[in-house]
Amino acid sequence: MSNNSSRSVRKNSMARGCMTVSLAIALAATTSAAGTSQAASLRSTMTARTVEGRLIKAYVLGSGPRSLLVMGGVHGNETSSVALIRHFEQWVSHYRLPPSDCLLIVVPDANPDGHARGTRTNADSVDLNRNFPTRDWGTLPRRKGDYPGPRPASEPETRFVLMLIARFHPSLIVSVHAPYRQLNIDGPAMRVARKMHRFNHDPITRRIGYPTPGSLGTYAGKERHVPVITLELASRGMHPAWKTDGAALLAAMNGVCGHSRQDSG
Repeated sequence: MSNNSSRSVRKNSMARGCMTVSLAIALAATTSAAGTSQAASLRSTMTARTVEGRLIKAYVLGSGPRSLLVMGGVHGNETSSVALIRHFEQWVSHYRLPPSDCLLIVVPDANPDGHARGTRTNADSVDLNRNFPTRDWGTLPRRKGDYPGPRPASEPETRFVLMLIARFHPSLIVSVHAPYRQLNIDGPAMRVARKMHRFNHDPITRRIGYPTPGSLGTYAGKERHVPVITLELASRGMHPAWKTDGAALLAAMNGVCGHSRQDSG
């Protein structure tokens, strides 16, 4: 690599780092103005049991009319998504976010059995992202790895997510997957996707590239018009890029907590 190329790479890396720091400062300032101590005290944990009895945890922070549901680990072998959401939850807890007029629901590991087994599916060999009760559920041939289950919402992990959606009516859902590196949107999510794109530079897509009947995006985004963003990381491995994808998650939170409604797009 030439000296000019090396300097260019370093400058781009520094610019991305500065964007991340700037976003963090802006979010912290917003939180301080909104009443940090009140938001930090409003924290609870909701749980459910998996097929094998493991706990699924949802951390609920803040309160208010706008809400963001963030989740990882729907596919158990996509461990980078779990690592990223755990880091995100620790970050917002440390900086006492979100603002007091906004609600954040964080599910770091939506499929603990699959995570423990290192499998895409849960302990029943069901692909949870094909198990949501959509109009197109079960329309694909049932193959190993994307089996939709014996019936819609047959799995306790799926029902837990459905309960969170029904209870909190999220203004935006961000579900983290891997390894296709894109911001895939369902429903009116373009405005926030563009905010996220500024930080991780992932392409924004409306089609993932293959059929996904019974998916969360179809259930919430296409059929119920809830903005859904599937953040596809570049790798299933354990080390997501916090400076880029973490900053994109913070931008999504700011996009919800900093606006009274979601713009269509």
